[in-house]
Amino acid sequence: MMSNVAEGFDVWLAQWHGDVLRLCLALSLNRRAARELTFQAFLRLGACDAADDAQARRTVMTAAVDVCEAYYFRKMRRHPGAKALWEALDTPADDALLPLLRLPFRRRAAVCLRHGCGLSVADTAQALRIRPPRAERLSRLPDGLDMQVFAAMARPDAQEREELSDRVYLRFSERSVGFENRWHALRLRFDRMVTYIALFILALFLAAALYTASRTASG
Repeated sequence: MMSNVAEGFDVWLAQWHGDVLRLCLALSLNRRAARELTFQAFLRLGACDAADDAQARRTVMTAAVDVCEAYYFRKMRRHPGAKALWEALDTPADDALLPLLRLPFRRRAAVCLRHGCGLSVADTAQALRIRPPRAERLSRLPDGLDMQVFAAMARPDAQEREELSDRVYLRFSERSVGFENRWHALRLRFDRMVTYIALFILALFLAAALYTASRTASG
């Protein structure tokens, strides 16, 4: 069953494990969750049919943002206080990280992708599913932020990489990962639609309230 995993998977895992883990850590703000989200991102990479390394990299980075977005917004997680943040990150307190970790989710993702993972503006836009001009604006490095702090967030070793690889291959041997990935993608699209529908309904209620208030005032 291992043949179901994409042919270049082992090389891709070795190349991008650190970047994906750091990205998931910066977006989830929780080390335990970041490891699971990294696994989910590489599952999607393992099932892809990438034509080259560049496409494979775009695939795993997009997958990482998607799974982190689902994790972060599904339960409308609040940004933790400083003490809870360091505990969740399982790292010593470092004020140099705060300018990055306090950014809004999409801005944080854009900065990490562009300056932490080294993606181009176009690839950053694809990973965030937005247009390049917006990606360029979101990814502008905030004043005083040194992205070396991103590189120091996590440095997975060979053992961690091997354990992740084993989990991916085991999942492929047990289940239809392609079907799972399609299901997760459909669920993510639905979650996004729910947000827009809720905003639309809120706008309708606001418009109705304003209309009623204006009729009352004129009457």
